[in-house]
Amino acid sequence: GLVFLPKKTAFSVMIESKKAACLVRLKKYQECLTCVAHILYHADDCKEAWLARCSALHALDRHDEVLADMTQLMQRWGSNDSMIRHAYERADFEVRKAKRPDMYAALGVSSRKASEAEIKSA
Repeated sequence: GLVFLPKKTAFSVMIESKKAACLVRLKKYQECLTCVAHILYHADDCKEAWLARCSALHALDRHDEVLADMTQLMQRWGSNDSMIRHAYERADFEVRKAKRPDMYAALGVSSRKASEAEIKSA
């Protein structure tokens, strides 16, 4: 299970946010989200925790949640931060990308690496 450090200290928030980033790298996305929830409960201005949350949610294809989080963060305090702005822009892009029709599936082409001849024959 997860072991949490004492609440509210800047050091414990920093350590927990590093742990959340490591959990993303280990592809333990649910554990990361649990860790981040704990961090943000005590320090909702921890940029590293927000970015780890974004990465975990993107990996889980929950782009709408990322966009909602980043929109709120941009309105509150993140608009001057380039990393937060980049996370917002990526979330916006991923949401728009998910809404696009899959033309390969519509044409019945099995692979996105299909040759021009395969696409024409479909």
